[in-house]
Amino acid sequence: MKFIIYFLLIIVVFGSCQKTYTRLPDASTLIPQLKFKNVVILGNSITFTPSNPVGEWKGNWGMAASAADSDFVHRLAVSFRKFVPSCKVTARNIAEFELYYNNYDFNANLMVKR
Repeated sequence: MKFIIYFLLIIVVFGSCQKTYTRLPDASTLIPQLKFKNVVILGNSITFTPSNPVGEWKGNWGMAASAADSDFVHRLAVSFRKFVPSCKVTARNIAEFELYYNNYDFNANLMVKR
């Protein structure tokens, strides 16, 4: 009797584990529906670091990249412009916020100059 109950239980469990697949929409069909003109990327030295002739850093882009077109901001900008060619991407280094977040003046430091 126990054998039959276990057997039926196993059949019910395995029968309820039937896999079904739902096809998700392709990401490339979703992105063109987005409407954006301006993108602001806020970060620290990996976002943007100006050249420092006295120090070791000679680039004028995000640190950890070997060239300007290799940092993540420029790579993101290329991706954004595939979908919206007129997209304006602005990167700001707000490393000061990491250190002095209590006194950080957002209005003075993040005002977009037009």
